[in-house]
Amino acid sequence: MSFKEKMDYYEDITGMSKLARRYFVTNTFDGVLMLFGVLLGSFLAGLTDSQVIVTMGSGAGAAIFVSGVWGTYLAEAAERTKARKDLERKMLRSLKETKISEAERFATIYVSLSAGIAPLLSILFVLLPFFASASSLIDTVTAYYLSFLSCMLLFIFLGVFLGKLSKENLAISAAKSLFVGFICAAIIYGISVLTTAPL
Repeated sequence: MSFKEKMDYYEDITGMSKLARRYFVTNTFDGVLMLFGVLLGSFLAGLTDSQVIVTMGSGAGAAIFVSGVWGTYLAEAAERTKARKDLERKMLRSLKETKISEAERFATIYVSLSAGIAPLLSILFVLLPFFASASSLIDTVTAYYLSFLSCMLLFIFLGVFLGKLSKENLAISAAKSLFVGFICAAIIYGISVLTTAPL
């Protein structure tokens, strides 16, 4: 059995692609929105040390990677183990050493990696301008604006991706996703005003 045939076989048994897409969108959106909030807060606070921002952002990326992979693995493994045991009770036989069990194990790892790698890569993409700024290729203010633009582009990409999946109007779907970024910006700006206002 070729790799493609094996993947198709595992997909037929587990439906892993649908779950991987769901975690990909959810965790990527969470990761980008979280980093957007951190960057906007840093910008409003006047933080200009690119190395510090790279360290904070990379740390957040590492945390969301571990959280995405491990949290998803634990959740998926528990759900699939329960489903397998329920099936075993109905069939009155063990399925531990069967192709079904093999497919379930593969799907758990596949979905877990998707849940962790996608947001990590998105966060690193957003941080690229600050890597350039830390190397003195661009100034910090330019890095902020480029990173904000990267966040907006990722929000639009996720909206379009979801619009294609649901066969909805792509522009409306992208606008919905982008709107969340503006809501986040408004909240953080409000917090900044409140915390810097004289008592």
